[in-house]
Amino acid sequence: MGHYFGIDLLRWCAAILVVVFHLQAFGWSAPEFPAQRPAAAFDWLAPYGWFGWVGVQIFFVISGFVIAASAKGARAGAFLLRRAIRVFPALWAASLIALAVRAAWGEPLGALMGDFSRSVILSPWGPHIDGVIWTLVVEAAFYGLIAAMLAWRGADLRFDRLAYALGGASTLFLLLQAGVGTDLFGRFHFDVLLLRHGVFFALGMLIWAMHSEGRSQARLATAGLFAATGVVQLESQVPEGKALLLPALAWSGGVALMLVSLRWDGGLSRPGRASVIRQLGLMTYPLYLCHFTLGMYATPWLAAQHPHRGVVLAGVLALIILTSWAVMRGPEQALQRRARGALRRREAASRP
Repeated sequence: MGHYFGIDLLRWCAAILVVVFHLQAFGWSAPEFPAQRPAAAFDWLAPYGWFGWVGVQIFFVISGFVIAASAKGARAGAFLLRRAIRVFPALWAASLIALAVRAAWGEPLGALMGDFSRSVILSPWGPHIDGVIWTLVVEAAFYGLIAAMLAWRGADLRFDRLAYALGGASTLFLLLQAGVGTDLFGRFHFDVLLLRHGVFFALGMLIWAMHSEGRSQARLATAGLFAATGVVQLESQVPEGKALLLPALAWSGGVALMLVSLRWDGGLSRPGRASVIRQLGLMTYPLYLCHFTLGMYATPWLAAQHPHRGVVLAGVLALIILTSWAVMRGPEQALQRRARGALRRREAASRP
């Protein structure tokens, strides 16, 4: 597939939403999330960040788009290998960092090793070494669905039809959840089965189909339905006492930015601009993986060194960004180069 610089930019925006969401509720005197006032270190960020969890739903839409673009015409095995090469190097590096940080704080190493082991294989059974890894488990479930469909349908796989099926099942689940309102529907099983978030992946696949193959009344109407159903899912996550307006605006703004960026992607691909945007895009995944545990444990440590909360916030942000850049430039890219080289050699050896 061609490269989409607008998608890189949207990834970065979604990551910033999630980072600010976590920062606004980190504990000041101990590693804690969510910390309540006055224990929250940066509670003045709350008006701008309490709804930042919507960045995860935006990530799922991006994933639906990118996977449809990259899996078109692929074989199931090759698709899974490429996804593994993309996902695991940064995950392993970030999991090691989280293990070291939590062990340095004094948590029992035996329990941490269990969390670490489950994380590096993306086990659906937690707990994981880092609080954001559950989203990668959901992503892996989506990749598994795509691989299964590729194995079954091959080149005949229609991503718009798959989107109709996945999004339709997710829509029925979300409407049932909204109507019944029982805690039963909050179990993680439904995340792994893609019922809670399938509508977002489906919307991304439909956006790709419309971008690459053309619009139709069925695609436009179904995309509108899934976008509206996405708001229903958002409403189920809004904390008591908060309004749906800000999450819904952030969500619709993310989808709108995606559509606009696809239309004007040529303007983002100019040499100087494209280089900066591409680096931001490459750094987004390590940033997402490294910010939560590292930031949550660094906050009380830095707070013990300096009483000014603005200085501590600057220090936490600097540490997160530098660590994410180091993971991207170091182990992630090195492991990916080796894995891709081995894959190319294996493919060359298999040719007649």
